[in-house]
Amino acid sequence: HKPDALTIIGHRAVSGLLSELTVRQLPKVGQKMDDELNACNIRTVVQLLNTPYHNLRQNFEESRARLLYRLCRGIDDSEVRDKGAPKTVSVEASLGPNDRCRTWGDAGLLLHMRAEALLLRLG
Repeated sequence: HKPDALTIIGHRAVSGLLSELTVRQLPKVGQKMDDELNACNIRTVVQLLNTPYHNLRQNFEESRARLLYRLCRGIDDSEVRDKGAPKTVSVEASLGPNDRCRTWGDAGLLLHMRAEALLLRLG
């Protein structure tokens, strides 16, 4: 991962990674477009990859057909924009049934450790 969770995927790995996705998981594919694709019996990225461009063009306006054709092939030329500073920062602790947090002292210790982890993240 690059900073800000940006990941660069090598060309050879794209089809393998995308083949496991539903079309709804593609960026820029919202619920409406997902519903329209499902109406065309296209539910997965593999199905979209196997749909010829002219078939997409019959069901979608040119710009949307081109977007779908490119996205399912891992092609996205849109500009990467800085989101700015995060609005929230958090740390979590998952407790299972065997974890020791049964008293106020245990809870205080756990909160203290999480607070230290949060302060480290804030740098």
